[in-house]
Amino acid sequence: LPAGALRPGMRLAGSFSRGGAAREGALIPASAILWHAGKPWIYLREADDKLPDVSEFRRRDVSSGEAVGDDWFVAGFEDDAQVVVRGAQVLLSEELKFQIKNENDD
Repeated sequence: LPAGALRPGMRLAGSFSRGGAAREGALIPASAILWHAGKPWIYLREADDKLPDVSEFRRRDVSSGEAVGDDWFVAGFEDDAQVVVRGAQVLLSEELKFQIKNENDD
């Protein structure tokens, strides 16, 4: 690709063969990946230790992973992890809404 066609902040996809032993991990569906601050993130559902009926959603940086087609491979992923595959952008919006200044708050 000629350098003139590249823009700052543009995402590029590439691949190469690493060879070697197989790695353990998880293939995260593209619908679960959201981009914030130039990094890929996912949300995981985690149960509260003290209240078994209560869950929290925590954002996890998966920039150490790699794109595999439209999906994302993350090594060392927990077997019982519950990944949010729909609505992750809504969770991010709720997490960051405190940053929005209320214009009516004079």
